[in-house]
Amino acid sequence: MNKERVLVVCVLVLFVLMAFHLSFAGSGDGDAGKEEIVFGNVQPGPDPWYQYSVKAFEYFAKENGVEVVYLNSEYNQDKDIANVEDLIAKKVDALSVFPMTADLGQQYVQKANEAGIPFISEAVTPSDGPGEYVTVVSYAYSMLGAQIAEYVHEEHPGAKLVYITGKPGTGIVEQYVEGLVGRLEELNSDVEIVSQQPTDWNRQQAMDITQNLLQAGTEIDVIFANNEDMAGGVIQVLKEAGKLGEIAVVATGGSPEGIQLIKAGELEATAAASAGLEGALCFKACWDTYHGVKIPKVINPPVMMATKDNIESALTWEVNDTLIDIVENYEY
Repeated sequence: MNKERVLVVCVLVLFVLMAFHLSFAGSGDGDAGKEEIVFGNVQPGPDPWYQYSVKAFEYFAKENGVEVVYLNSEYNQDKDIANVEDLIAKKVDALSVFPMTADLGQQYVQKANEAGIPFISEAVTPSDGPGEYVTVVSYAYSMLGAQIAEYVHEEHPGAKLVYITGKPGTGIVEQYVEGLVGRLEELNSDVEIVSQQPTDWNRQQAMDITQNLLQAGTEIDVIFANNEDMAGGVIQVLKEAGKLGEIAVVATGGSPEGIQLIKAGELEATAAASAGLEGALCFKACWDTYHGVKIPKVINPPVMMATKDNIESALTWEVNDTLIDIVENYEY
């Protein structure tokens, strides 16, 4: 009889452990009675940033037994709307979207609310309205702009600075400008922004802008490209013109290309913000929300300034041990 009782107790303990097993960072009964958890993910375009973001999202989803339905809008607003509506119709358990605009973000939030689907916004804060989103996972882009300002101020005093921006309209570029200009003013810096021109986060557009500025004879000491794909194009133009080294290039990102450009001595510095980490924290927000964990309205991933002096320890876009450790130990 004693052996039978011990056996019963062991079975009960095993059952309890299985019932309360946590595979990531949340707990609750959101998956009770469900065979499968499905998260939706919509990205606005095919650029490397979006690719690495969703790769990390999918990595952590696979690790936790979650199916991901990923759709790319290819910078087509009508397709973007259709993608979100499609995932809502599929009744996904949570929806992570990088909205093309803040106004679209608010529209998507309202649609998700009507369907009872938690909405996590990546990078873009939805505009004001009746829709209630769970959180925005976004780098503090004003801080990235401020980091660039501090770096150029310290390393290139009195520089003539060109800022080739990403696409305005979502609030991201606007935050960069706020941080860059605001910090230069706070420093009473003699760095002068001699040109600020927008792109669609596009390499060829950055190359065209650089070529035009050189042909116009614009005095330039430093070019700040808003991502490293664009910076690679700027560097290519400067090389062909024999100006690389005479004109320094800085960027934001920490992408594989950016890391290699720094190691090669062609990109001087980058305000490193990991696309992979942003995507991973979007997954974590979906997961924790699904499991009833209360999370803040804004999640700001950590960033760092990467140069040739610290490049070996820089946080990159890849899913690596450093990124995994940050996500698994991340505290709101």
